[in-house]
Amino acid sequence: MRAVSIKGGREKARAASDKKTEKDYGGDVARVVDLERATGIFDSVDDLSFAISLLRDASRRGEITIRRCKDRFSHPFENGYRDLQLNVELEGFVGELQLNLRRIIEVKAKAHKIYEVERVIEAKEDKDALQRAVDGPGLESEQVLRLTIEGGRSIDDAFGSLAVFEAALARALPPGCVVANVYSGERGEVRVRLGLDEVAAMAQLRDDVVLESRAFEDALNESLPDGTKISVDRAAFLECYSRIMMRFGKLTPHQREKLKELRAANVAVLLSPAGGGKTFLAIQRVLEELRGDAGAVVLFAARNVALALFVCKWLVVASRKSAKHVVDRVHVLVAPFEDGPRRVRV
Repeated sequence: MRAVSIKGGREKARAASDKKTEKDYGGDVARVVDLERATGIFDSVDDLSFAISLLRDASRRGEITIRRCKDRFSHPFENGYRDLQLNVELEGFVGELQLNLRRIIEVKAKAHKIYEVERVIEAKEDKDALQRAVDGPGLESEQVLRLTIEGGRSIDDAFGSLAVFEAALARALPPGCVVANVYSGERGEVRVRLGLDEVAAMAQLRDDVVLESRAFEDALNESLPDGTKISVDRAAFLECYSRIMMRFGKLTPHQREKLKELRAANVAVLLSPAGGGKTFLAIQRVLEELRGDAGAVVLFAARNVALALFVCKWLVVASRKSAKHVVDRVHVLVAPFEDGPRRVRV
């Protein structure tokens, strides 16, 4: 049994594609061949070599066409990073397939950050560009929204065209969220990838989607003249939101200072704009209590069940304990609050 896993890459964001088109290909968008990406991850050189032989055989049979190959094992980057990068054509579409070893993937993020910092310094870019390189990339091209159009209607049927639908999305989304791509499935299912430049935009979208006001869903439905409704899969959204927020596992110096103040206070009220990290700090404080006192029980108040469940899931992931170990000690209070605290069951 060969040891391999396949990791789907994030689709290249529209802004990044436009920049590459102009800079590298003189405006010829047809030459951009890494809009869709995937990585094959192997536990040994033998397994990787076997995969290469299978791809070569498929190419000889005419099942795929390998348009380009960059062998970075033979010619690695100066920082030591290496992989095999193929541009593969399948049924007329060209995408990017990277083949790599698991141990290299495990240090790839750090190596890429060093590469970005070196690139900025060599290009003599400004301090802001250097800070962005140190902080890492934004949340580009994340599949965030899963929508369903009532009656199983298609986008063309409900909106008249994809362009009209994308314009309606743009009006409904908060500032900082940009439509990167739209995928139309069967039975009225629509998936939307968003370009997200900062956490604040994602936090505002969370409030617009999850809270009772449902500002995003209402704004989108207002664009439908015949009364057809579009619904948002809130569970799928919170799943994506939790994945995104888990990337931000380290406190900033400002957050560390505020957490210290929270520890010293019997009662504290933390105020900040959307995306300021209020929930993140609350999670850190709750974890401290759960870890520091084996008998501690936490009461978390939220506006609705979805948000309460999201926080419980975040606590489970952040604590690295079993779900039952965490939720047995967490009670939630959600509207209607007069019903009293509830327990979360695994």
